[in-house]
Amino acid sequence: HDFKYKIGLSATLERMDNTHWKIMEMFNYRVFRYTPKRALEEGILNPFNFYNISIDLERDDFDKYTTLTQDINLIMQLGGGFKKIMRSALPSKFRMLSKMNERKDLVNNYPSKFEVVKQIVNKHRNDKIIVFSEYNKTTNKFYWYLLDIGIKACVLHSGINKEKRDQNLTDFKLDKYN
Repeated sequence: HDFKYKIGLSATLERMDNTHWKIMEMFNYRVFRYTPKRALEEGILNPFNFYNISIDLERDDFDKYTTLTQDINLIMQLGGGFKKIMRSALPSKFRMLSKMNERKDLVNNYPSKFEVVKQIVNKHRNDKIIVFSEYNKTTNKFYWYLLDIGIKACVLHSGINKEKRDQNLTDFKLDKYN
Protein backbone atom coordinates (compact mmCIF):
# COMPACT_ATOMS: atom_id res chain seq x y z
CA HIS A 1 0.00 0.00 0.00
CA ASP A 2 1.11 3.54 -0.63
CA PHE A 3 0.64 5.06 2.81
CA LYS A 4 1.95 8.46 3.79
CA TYR A 5 3.05 7.12 7.19
CA LYS A 6 3.66 3.57 8.34
CA ILE A 7 4.56 2.02 11.64
CA GLY A 8 4.78 -1.67 12.41
CA LEU A 9 5.28 -3.20 15.82
CA SER A 10 6.31 -6.77 16.43
CA ALA A 11 7.81 -8.66 19.33
CA THR A 12 8.91 -11.36 16.88
CA LEU A 13 9.69 -9.82 13.50
CA GLU A 14 11.79 -12.63 12.07
CA ARG A 15 9.59 -15.57 11.12
CA MET A 16 10.49 -19.12 10.22
CA ASP A 17 8.38 -18.92 7.05
CA ASN A 18 10.45 -15.90 5.90
CA THR A 19 7.39 -13.63 5.49
CA HIS A 20 9.22 -10.98 7.52
CA TRP A 21 11.17 -10.03 4.39
CA LYS A 22 7.93 -8.85 2.73
CA ILE A 23 7.06 -6.82 5.81
CA MET A 24 10.54 -5.34 6.01
CA GLU A 25 10.36 -4.42 2.31
CA MET A 26 7.18 -2.42 3.03
CA PHE A 27 9.28 -0.32 5.42
CA ASN A 28 12.29 -0.05 3.10
CA TYR A 29 14.13 -2.42 5.45
CA ARG A 30 14.22 0.22 8.20
CA VAL A 31 13.99 -1.57 11.52
CA PHE A 32 14.29 -0.04 14.95
CA ARG A 33 15.11 -2.65 17.57
CA TYR A 34 14.13 -1.86 21.13
CA THR A 35 15.50 -4.52 23.43
CA PRO A 36 13.98 -5.52 26.78
CA LYS A 37 17.29 -4.51 28.39
CA ARG A 38 16.99 -0.99 27.03
CA ALA A 39 13.29 -0.80 27.93
CA LEU A 40 14.17 -1.76 31.52
CA GLU A 41 16.97 0.82 31.65
CA GLU A 42 14.60 3.52 30.37
CA GLY A 43 11.83 2.57 32.78
CA ILE A 44 9.43 1.43 30.06
CA LEU A 45 9.27 -2.13 31.42
CA ASN A 46 8.87 -2.97 35.07
CA PRO A 47 11.73 -5.01 36.52
CA PHE A 48 11.03 -8.73 36.54
CA ASN A 49 12.67 -12.00 37.41
CA PHE A 50 12.67 -14.72 34.79
CA TYR A 51 13.30 -18.27 35.92
CA ASN A 52 13.79 -21.07 33.44
CA ILE A 53 12.99 -24.29 35.25
CA SER A 54 14.09 -27.60 33.81
CA ILE A 55 12.41 -30.94 34.23
CA ASP A 56 13.68 -34.49 33.93
CA LEU A 57 12.37 -36.56 31.05
CA GLU A 58 11.57 -40.24 31.40
CA ARG A 59 14.08 -42.47 29.62
CA ASP A 60 11.90 -43.17 26.54
CA ASP A 61 11.04 -39.51 26.16
CA PHE A 62 14.68 -38.50 26.59
CA ASP A 63 15.63 -41.00 23.87
CA LYS A 64 12.95 -39.50 21.60
CA TYR A 65 14.25 -35.98 22.37
CA THR A 66 17.83 -37.08 21.60
CA THR A 67 16.77 -38.72 18.32
CA LEU A 68 14.87 -35.60 17.24
CA THR A 69 17.88 -33.42 18.10
CA GLN A 70 20.20 -35.68 16.10
CA ASP A 71 17.79 -35.60 13.14
CA ILE A 72 17.64 -31.78 13.28
CA ASN A 73 21.44 -31.52 13.50
CA LEU A 74 21.87 -33.87 10.53
CA ILE A 75 19.40 -31.90 8.41
CA MET A 76 21.23 -28.66 9.29
CA GLN A 77 24.61 -30.19 8.56
CA LEU A 78 23.52 -31.57 5.16
CA GLY A 79 21.59 -28.41 4.27
CA GLY A 80 24.39 -25.96 5.01
CA GLY A 81 23.14 -24.60 8.33
CA PHE A 82 19.98 -23.18 9.80
CA LYS A 83 19.97 -19.82 7.99
CA LYS A 84 20.61 -21.37 4.58
CA ILE A 85 17.85 -23.92 5.07
CA MET A 86 15.38 -21.30 6.33
CA ARG A 87 15.95 -19.10 3.28
CA SER A 88 15.10 -22.00 0.99
CA ALA A 89 11.90 -23.74 -0.04
CA LEU A 90 13.50 -27.17 -0.11
CA PRO A 91 11.81 -30.19 1.49
CA SER A 92 14.62 -30.27 4.06
CA LYS A 93 13.32 -26.97 5.48
CA PHE A 94 9.90 -28.40 6.18
CA ARG A 95 11.36 -31.66 7.49
CA MET A 96 13.58 -29.68 9.87
CA LEU A 97 10.69 -27.45 11.03
CA SER A 98 8.53 -30.51 11.59
CA LYS A 99 11.23 -32.15 13.73
CA MET A 100 11.79 -28.90 15.67
CA ASN A 101 8.07 -28.53 16.35
CA GLU A 102 7.79 -32.16 17.43
CA ARG A 103 10.68 -31.70 19.87
CA LYS A 104 9.29 -28.40 21.16
CA ASP A 105 5.87 -30.00 21.67
CA LEU A 106 7.43 -32.89 23.59
CA VAL A 107 9.21 -30.55 26.00
CA ASN A 108 6.60 -27.81 26.36
CA ASN A 109 3.71 -30.18 27.02
CA TYR A 110 5.53 -32.62 29.27
CA PRO A 111 3.26 -33.88 32.10
CA SER A 112 5.71 -33.18 34.95
CA LYS A 113 5.56 -29.47 34.08
CA PHE A 114 2.16 -29.41 35.77
CA GLU A 115 3.78 -30.44 39.04
CA VAL A 116 6.37 -27.69 38.65
CA VAL A 117 3.63 -25.13 38.00
CA LYS A 118 1.74 -26.34 41.07
CA GLN A 119 4.86 -25.97 43.23
CA ILE A 120 5.61 -22.48 41.91
CA VAL A 121 2.04 -21.27 42.33
CA ASN A 122 1.75 -22.75 45.83
CA LYS A 123 5.06 -21.14 46.82
CA HIS A 124 3.87 -17.76 45.50
CA ARG A 125 0.19 -17.88 46.48
CA ASN A 126 0.36 -14.33 47.80
CA ASP A 127 2.53 -12.92 45.00
CA LYS A 128 1.52 -11.74 41.56
CA ILE A 129 2.89 -14.20 39.04
CA ILE A 130 2.51 -14.85 35.35
CA VAL A 131 3.26 -18.28 33.91
CA PHE A 132 4.17 -18.20 30.23
CA SER A 133 3.67 -21.08 27.87
CA GLU A 134 4.28 -21.28 24.15
CA TYR A 135 1.16 -23.27 23.32
CA ASN A 136 -2.47 -22.28 23.94
CA LYS A 137 -3.34 -25.91 24.67
CA THR A 138 -0.73 -26.01 27.43
CA THR A 139 -1.98 -22.72 28.85
CA ASN A 140 -5.51 -24.13 28.94
CA LYS A 141 -4.30 -27.30 30.64
CA PHE A 142 -2.42 -25.26 33.26
CA TYR A 143 -5.51 -23.13 33.85
CA TRP A 144 -7.84 -26.10 34.42
CA TYR A 145 -5.21 -27.86 36.49
CA LEU A 146 -4.85 -24.86 38.79
CA LEU A 147 -8.63 -24.55 39.15
CA ASP A 148 -8.84 -28.26 39.99
CA ILE A 149 -6.39 -27.81 42.88
CA GLY A 150 -8.27 -24.79 44.20
CA ILE A 151 -6.14 -21.96 42.86
CA LYS A 152 -8.02 -19.06 41.28
CA ALA A 153 -6.31 -18.21 38.03
CA CYS A 154 -7.08 -16.58 34.73
CA VAL A 155 -5.77 -17.35 31.29
CA LEU A 156 -4.74 -15.10 28.42
CA HIS A 157 -3.93 -16.18 24.89
CA SER A 158 -4.90 -15.56 21.28
CA GLY A 159 -7.69 -18.17 21.41
CA ILE A 160 -9.70 -16.09 23.89
CA ASN A 161 -11.82 -13.20 22.62
CA LYS A 162 -10.54 -9.67 23.19
CA GLU A 163 -13.26 -8.69 25.67
CA LYS A 164 -12.48 -11.67 27.92
CA ARG A 165 -8.72 -11.02 27.69
CA ASP A 166 -9.27 -7.37 28.61
CA GLN A 167 -11.49 -8.38 31.53
CA ASN A 168 -8.91 -10.90 32.76
CA LEU A 169 -6.18 -8.24 32.65
CA THR A 170 -8.39 -5.83 34.57
CA ASP A 171 -9.22 -8.51 37.13
CA PHE A 172 -5.50 -9.33 37.47
CA LYS A 173 -4.76 -5.65 38.04
CA LEU A 174 -7.54 -5.44 40.65
CA ASP A 175 -6.13 -8.46 42.52
CA LYS A 176 -9.02 -10.79 41.67
CA TYR A 177 -6.31 -13.19 40.51
CA ASN A 178 -2.69 -13.19 41.48
